[in-house]
Amino acid sequence: MQLISYHESTPTKMKGLANSSPPSPELVHLNKDDPNRAAAFDYELYPPNQYAGVGMQVQGLPEREGKPSADDLSAYKYLTMQIYATGVPRLRVEIFEPRSGH
Repeated sequence: MQLISYHESTPTKMKGLANSSPPSPELVHLNKDDPNRAAAFDYELYPPNQYAGVGMQVQGLPEREGKPSADDLSAYKYLTMQIYATGVPRLRVEIFEPRSGH
């Protein structure tokens, strides 16, 4: 997992796992009795941008020769996500599969 950002003119600020390169979210427990962890990060967007954003990219297998590696997810039927956000009027989730040149 890594954090990515984009902006028109004024850079965004993001905070996740301390001293990680590339920037990564911090893995936290939402409940002390729950063994599952969630990816958490903070960000700030500054004017005067026409567009700006911060996102989290999740990649399964490491790249090979600079290209994404395919994950075999055929055993799964569902993708379940719980997303929490505060202080934003809207949230967009994009799920995509990079395609090869074929």
